[in-house]
Formats: sequence, structure tokens, C-alpha cells
Amino acid sequence: MLPKPPPRETSLGFLYLPPYRVQGISIAGEATCIQIPELDLCFDMGSCPRAALASNFVALSHGHMDHVGGLAYYCSQRRFQGMGDATIVCDARIESDVRTMLDGYNALERQVTPYNLVPLQEDETFKLKNNISLKGFHTEHTAPLDGVQHHRAPHQAQDRVHGFSAGEAPRAQGPG
Repeated sequence: MLPKPPPRETSLGFLYLPPYRVQGISIAGEATCIQIPELDLCFDMGSCPRAALASNFVALSHGHMDHVGGLAYYCSQRRFQGMGDATIVCDARIESDVRTMLDGYNALERQVTPYNLVPLQEDETFKLKNNISLKGFHTEHTAPLDGVQHHRAPHQAQDRVHGFSAGEAPRAQGPG
């Protein structure tokens, strides 16, 4: 009798929530990595699916292994494949622990894998793109947990035309 084959790797889940694609994996207690390609962002890196390497930013919710277990691999592979240094946004309360973990991998491998670690205080923002920011907020879990909201800033033209009547606004806005 032949032994049962090993389980297949889980394929990435996918949702299209215009204008965003949301893809990734989330298995409670095992691994979470949710990617939004249009934002160049992954939420957590419990495992590192190949597609996640394309994102320049990772926002960590907390330090449990199912949310950070693939982080060192992500940083290493981005560097190895010439994709640039990873930028990791995390709750300021776990910054030193994340740094210690990643530096431990550097020591183990006897090489330096560069990364950028950005600690977020509660209500502090981090600019992802011209009009999109992440904003941290504290919430409860068994470890320090930072939720992250993404904010889209209003179009810059609105700032320039504020205070004009509807007829004057197009002229004040100028071309473009």
C-alpha cells in the first residue's frame, strides 16, 4: 500500500474590491500574509508567498510567529533578487523585538540583509504613496497589537479651489 501524499500547498485567496486586488493566505495560528498590490503593501508576513516579494512594504499587526515567521525570508529574498530593501512598518512597542529577530538571522547567516524598520506610535501616520498613508492604532490581543488603517488623501486640486464658488473653481484650478 502506498503512503498518503503530503498535503498540497494552499493557493492564495483572491478578492477584487475595486480598485484593489486583495490576495494572500490567512490560516489561524499558522500563517497570515495579505497583499494589496496596488498599494505595494502586505499586511503581516507569517509566510512569504512568492507574489508577496513584489511588495516594497510590510505592515505588521503584532509579533506572533504566524504573523512574522516569513519576515526574514522576505527581506533576504528581496535583496537576493535585486528588488531593493524591505520596509517594515510595525507598532513602536515591538520595534526592538523585530529588530532583534532580524539581526539574529543576520548573525546566523553570517551576512547582512538590509531592511528599513519604521516604528509607528498610536495615531502616527506613515506615507506609502503621494496620497495614501497608514495610520496606527492600538487594540487588544495577547501581544502588543497595532491595527493599521489606510487613508487616501483628498485630491490636491480640492485644496487649491477651496473657498471659490462653483463657477470660479474651474478657473482657479488651472489646467490639468
